[in-house]
Amino acid sequence: MRLTGLASRLSFRPAHLTAVGMLLATTSAAAQQAAKPIRLDVHESTQLAFDLSLDDRTLAFDLLGQIWTMPFDGGDAHALTDAVRDTAEDLEPVFSPDGKWIAFQSDRPGGYGIWLIPSTGGTPRLLAETNSDRVWPAWSPDGTRIVFLSGNPPALAIVTVADGAVRHISVTGPPTPSYREPIWSRDGRQILFVNAQRFTALGGTLWRVADSGGTASRAFGPELRMNAPALSPDGRIAFFVRDSLGVHQLWVADSLGGAARRITNYDDTTPLRARWTKDGRSVIYHADGQLWRVPISGGSAHRIALHATLSIPHVSWRPPRLHFQIPGRPVQARGHRGLALSPDGRQIAMIALDSLWVFAPGTPPRAITGVPETAEDLAWSPDARRIAWSAGRERDLFVTDLANRVTHRLTALAGDEYRPAWSPDGRFISFLHGPAGWREQRVRVVPAEAAKPIISVDSTLDVGADPFGRYLSSDNLGQEALQWSPDSRSVMLLDAATSKLVRGTLDGRRDTLANAVRNAAFMNLIADTAIVFIREDQLWSARFHRDSGIVGEPRRLSDDPAIYPSVARNGTVLYISNDGLRLRLPNGDVQRLGWPLTYRTVAAPPLLLRNVSVFDPVVGRISTSRDILLRDGRIQRVAASGSIGLQRGVRLLDAAGRIAVPGLVDLHQHLWDDVQPAGLLYNGVTTARDLGSAIARTAAVREAIDAGVRPGPRIVFSGFQIHTTAIPEYSRSGQFTQALLGEAAVTRALDIAVGFGADYLKLYQFGRWADAVQSIELAHARGLRVTGHVAHPLPFVAAGVDAKEHVGRAGGYHRLDSFVYDDVVQLFRQAHIDVIPTITVFASAARLYDDSTILKAPEAQPYLSPYLRFFAANFPSPTRNLATRRGWQRTADIMRAATRRLHTGGVRLGVGTDAPALAWGVHWELEELVASGFTPAEALRAATSDAADILGTDDIGRITKGKLADLLLLDADPLRDIRNTRRIWRVVKAGRVYDPARPVEGSKD
Repeated sequence: MRLTGLASRLSFRPAHLTAVGMLLATTSAAAQQAAKPIRLDVHESTQLAFDLSLDDRTLAFDLLGQIWTMPFDGGDAHALTDAVRDTAEDLEPVFSPDGKWIAFQSDRPGGYGIWLIPSTGGTPRLLAETNSDRVWPAWSPDGTRIVFLSGNPPALAIVTVADGAVRHISVTGPPTPSYREPIWSRDGRQILFVNAQRFTALGGTLWRVADSGGTASRAFGPELRMNAPALSPDGRIAFFVRDSLGVHQLWVADSLGGAARRITNYDDTTPLRARWTKDGRSVIYHADGQLWRVPISGGSAHRIALHATLSIPHVSWRPPRLHFQIPGRPVQARGHRGLALSPDGRQIAMIALDSLWVFAPGTPPRAITGVPETAEDLAWSPDARRIAWSAGRERDLFVTDLANRVTHRLTALAGDEYRPAWSPDGRFISFLHGPAGWREQRVRVVPAEAAKPIISVDSTLDVGADPFGRYLSSDNLGQEALQWSPDSRSVMLLDAATSKLVRGTLDGRRDTLANAVRNAAFMNLIADTAIVFIREDQLWSARFHRDSGIVGEPRRLSDDPAIYPSVARNGTVLYISNDGLRLRLPNGDVQRLGWPLTYRTVAAPPLLLRNVSVFDPVVGRISTSRDILLRDGRIQRVAASGSIGLQRGVRLLDAAGRIAVPGLVDLHQHLWDDVQPAGLLYNGVTTARDLGSAIARTAAVREAIDAGVRPGPRIVFSGFQIHTTAIPEYSRSGQFTQALLGEAAVTRALDIAVGFGADYLKLYQFGRWADAVQSIELAHARGLRVTGHVAHPLPFVAAGVDAKEHVGRAGGYHRLDSFVYDDVVQLFRQAHIDVIPTITVFASAARLYDDSTILKAPEAQPYLSPYLRFFAANFPSPTRNLATRRGWQRTADIMRAATRRLHTGGVRLGVGTDAPALAWGVHWELEELVASGFTPAEALRAATSDAADILGTDDIGRITKGKLADLLLLDADPLRDIRNTRRIWRVVKAGRVYDPARPVEGSKD
């Protein structure tokens, strides 16, 4: 087994910058930032919420996250708020009954909640804070109160405008309470609300309750699931209902509960607001990117012309170019798939580079044994003589004896066994068991000295009658380990889903300790007296009692960035910081161990490709026959076929006239499963950008690939997915997601990510725009590009966010969950925001639903993740839900339409799948781009040269001199049929040749 060689990270590492200036300040020569204005002239709007003043004179709306007003009949709009200046996104405006005030939802530094601004302009003021995802404010008819949503899950609340006093309303009645879109009855004595799931687009049933609270009753029959109800002056009601194609349409009923009739028929209707004119004869709504007024008695709708001009500053920065590691150079290994300090604190064990390593602090690591590429989850025996770990497609437990380096299998149960933990007396090993893989986990115990592999659950102890928690094996929060009591009679687990300490005994009893650990991850128990854990990427400790749980307030052990802690019996703590491994001794001293393990990247032997036609994505054409000489993993020369002589030591590969295209890039992957890397490579993906998986594990996979230990694509990765939050109880630091509160926490997370070799920052969801903007600045100061689920809010654009992940409903943000229009297209084009559509993430679900035999094809078998194996085994089945399939298809259709709009509007798009279970997903995404209006040549460009530009590298993307030797040799012309990209004869990555016909062996020609 190769013990050296591989590059955990790309060779470029920008200087660490310590000062981050204000939004428009030039931070440093490395970032090279400068102010640049963006000017928009808008006549179309995406997902607009609006309101009409009661005198029918003025419309207010929330174009691009600012509050605007304009005459009711249309015309030039005037901005009342400034999103960039205030670092805000202002939404959902509503006029007071007298027209003097506008209430709106906003996330700004002064607080998230309901804000007020004079309708003629002025300074906004905060009226009421809330932590609900959506606020939906609505004025009472007398203008003294506003009803809104507060809390999470959201509940009804009323704020008095005069003094800001908030009163929460207790409601009973709805069988599954989940409230949204409250409005007032005309007499101001009742509140009507929709009861629907929080993030569904389906709508819900309409209920009403007294403004003082109490038992709610249905206000409309259950047959219509509605959105955005609006009452007319005479008691009629307008609302939106989805049609058979999944498109919202406007409906009107003459009374609550009366017969309803459909009014509109659009391809895209925004179900956020409907408003009646004061005479009750017409309804205003937003559809197909425009505001409309339609008479309910019949007749054509009238378009209300909107015109808005907008100029905002824009930070244009010049990030360092991304360069990949030069073969043969030594590199520090930063990733691991298991890291543990021995119980006596004298040794460290680590799984990396597909080997098990053990070393004393300050000494070079020694390889104990090679392990399968799936190996992870280390646990020391109490006497520090043996180590347990898990591995396998269906995970089993193994034990390695350090003295003789012999490994034996401990378990072979159906399903997955992982997270082993040794009892203090050495007699037992506990573990999590997933009988159905990812679907359920139970805590079980087996004898540590089993003579042969345990194959039946009857030979185990089931600790607790129920599973300890949902998704305990998930990498979402932390690699939570099972903790034994000192007397070896019970096992305890921090349930990451609830932050509760759950305990089970060997006789099957189960309880939850009263005093839990808030916002904790990576919990470690020290002799039943203390716990050590991670909170906001710092080490914390708390006193612990076996019966009551946490005693007193936790205390922070240090200000250092920290993740992946492991503890010894004496309280010594091993953890990873931004500069590598560290040991915190019981007296508080810290030893810096750095990154003890090194390797070398592998170099490919010279190769001459003869008689090959070359596709150039920049010009969009295929050349005549060429020879290509590859040396040291790069393209040394491209010339006419037969003109490059075969030199000694150079291997010849005759392509026999096949077509070469550059290696494909998947810009949106999550490397959850060990079958993925090889599957991606053999399907032509030579570079993949991972946008958030378990950080140390992803780094370890990248290093194993670069070292030549296993086949896989070149990996660019973001380390974490970062959320920002304004709510302390939501903050959490794990190995996949980081929900962070404030600049210091974001700084620590970025320091750790850069330490592991991250090349990107992915922003996922947000609870405070100002903190998210600051995250962009902090990432740019470190030379990291920033991409996110949300990229259109103007503060983000002004700060220079680089890219947007997903279009349509896959984006996870309600304002861009449908079609996009020219306001967003202009914004992205002028700000040079790249977009990765990821249509495949929904289109593939519909495709597999229709034909699950795809998963039974021989070429698919080697690359089926546990999830896909479950999918293949259970579909078709009686549980098939046609409505779900229609939803997937409708979402894919919306994503195609949005992709077409962005493409024709001049926005650069790249290929990404967000389909980690599909090794061949990039080919399906190419098909989706062609279905969205791309030519095959344009689609290939999005997966090659444009993808390289989005990554910021000159090393890949074309088959020209000096580039890395990444290419696919195809048996058929992809410009004639984009599906021909799947007809791969050979894959070449950095000069090494892979044969897709022999993927199981991982063969390299």
